[in-house]
Amino acid sequence: MSNVIIKINGDKILDNDIVSVIDKTDNFVKYLIRLKDICDEMKTDNESDIKIIHINIIKDIFPNHGTNASVISGHETIVTFIDNSDGNKLLKVAAGQNVTSLLGSILIDGGNGTAKAFTDSSKTTEAIGSDTVTHDMVLEAKAQDAATISNYTIRLDPSDITTVSIIDTSIVTTVVNTAGAESVTIVSGKIVSEVLSAVSVDGGVGSAKIYTDSTKTIEASTSATVTSTMVLESIAENTTTKVTYTILIV
Repeated sequence: MSNVIIKINGDKILDNDIVSVIDKTDNFVKYLIRLKDICDEMKTDNESDIKIIHINIIKDIFPNHGTNASVISGHETIVTFIDNSDGNKLLKVAAGQNVTSLLGSILIDGGNGTAKAFTDSSKTTEAIGSDTVTHDMVLEAKAQDAATISNYTIRLDPSDITTVSIIDTSIVTTVVNTAGAESVTIVSGKIVSEVLSAVSVDGGVGSAKIYTDSTKTIEASTSATVTSTMVLESIAENTTTKVTYTILIV
C-alpha cells in the first residue's frame, strides 16, 4: 500500500504510520469513518488533535500483539527475573509462592494482555490460584489481540532442579535423568575430580558429590578412582533437593 492521504475539512493529511498497521479493507473504512466523525464532533483541523485521535483509534481497531512480561513495582521479591527473549522466555519465581501471587506480580504488554498458569507444558490443565508454583508449570502470555501467545518457562528461585547433563563425553558417556532410574555411565579408570568436572547440575546452578557407597556416609576422595559401588549425588541450587545417581562403569 502506498502513502494514505486523508482529507479533513479540505486539508490533506499525509499519514505514513497508518500504512504499517492497516491490513484489511473493512478496518481501513472503519478507521476513516471514526476519524471523520470524531474530528467533525470536535470541529478541529488542528494537526496535533488529529494525531492524538489517530493514535487512539489505531489502538482500538488494531489491538497490540505484544506478549512481553514485566514485574509490577514492589513485587520483585516474588518474580525475581524475567527473560523476554524469543524462544527463551523465562520467569524466575521465588520458591513457595502460589499462582495468585505470580499472576498478581506481572503485567503482559504493560497491562494490555493477559496471563494464565498451567500445571505443565501440555497446557491441558490450568493451575488454580492456591497451587504452589513449580518448575513444571508454564505461564501463557496472551496479547491484546487474543491470538498472539507466548509461553514462559518457570523456574524457582532458588532452583529445585537436579537434572544432570554431560560436559565431557570422553569421561561421562551417558546420563539417565528418569525419576527412580537415575544413573551416570563413566569411562573406566577416571577419578572423582574428573567426573565431577565432566557433569553439571541444572546448567551449572546446582552441584554434585560422589560418595563411596549408597549409604552416602563417606564422600569419596577427589583422587579416588571411580567404581560402580560409588554413587553420585545431584544437589539443586536450593541445597535441600537431592537425587542419588547409580554409577555404571564402561
